[in-house]
Amino acid sequence: MELTTENYYTPEADTEYMSVSQYKRWIACPAAANAQYVAGTWKPESTDALLHGSYFHALFDGTAEKFLAGTPDLMTKKMEKTAPVKLLDSIFARVSRDSFFMNSVTGEHERIFTVELHGIKWKCRIDVIDFDKFGGFFCDIKTVRDFAPVWNDDLRLKLPFYLSMKYDLQLAVYQRMIEIATGYKLSAYIAAVTKETVPDYEVFDFNSADMETHFFMLLNEVKTGVEQIQAMKSGNLEIRRCEKCDYCKSTKQLKTTTLARV
Repeated sequence: MELTTENYYTPEADTEYMSVSQYKRWIACPAAANAQYVAGTWKPESTDALLHGSYFHALFDGTAEKFLAGTPDLMTKKMEKTAPVKLLDSIFARVSRDSFFMNSVTGEHERIFTVELHGIKWKCRIDVIDFDKFGGFFCDIKTVRDFAPVWNDDLRLKLPFYLSMKYDLQLAVYQRMIEIATGYKLSAYIAAVTKETVPDYEVFDFNSADMETHFFMLLNEVKTGVEQIQAMKSGNLEIRRCEKCDYCKSTKQLKTTTLARV
């Protein structure tokens, strides 16, 4: 299957190719991921987040009006832009006045790569990529609530948003996929803006020696994760339930009582 802009997000593409978003779902709850990507018996409740993200990216590559025309969900019954879309417009207007930020998100947009990584086929769609500028770089554009550290229950500490959301994992996989596809190891960045009334914005640089080591460790974790996913798909490993996500709650069957505590 040859991936295009039109079929990139289809169930058929998700069946043939692994992606970072799919991988993170497998790691978070194998039962939900199996029901969605293998059995086809469950689909997460759709949100406007993907549409809003696509619209925001389209503002940077000049296709926003075309995207808006083909996406009626982003318009009101009076054919006006919805409040979230207007907010994204105002955020874009703000960062457009910063030449450093805009230079960091200027290049080829939405380039698709497909490669074999850790024995399976992967897909990715790069927001911005340039093989010449800055010695070769790629950049992911993110909109976030704010830049405040996010509490992590497992580690019992607060993490930067890009670690909490596993965007570091995304960049590590993207960097390796681009290298496999082209032979070039490009510098990795995140251009992030907040959705606050007065937006903040930064370009985060992931190209230190410490981050290179971190990326190496993440790719090793992905290798182990892929092996476990393949074992679950083949029936050689039990498909674990997280008992926290919407899928697990919707398929929950009680077997005993829960002890009340004081």
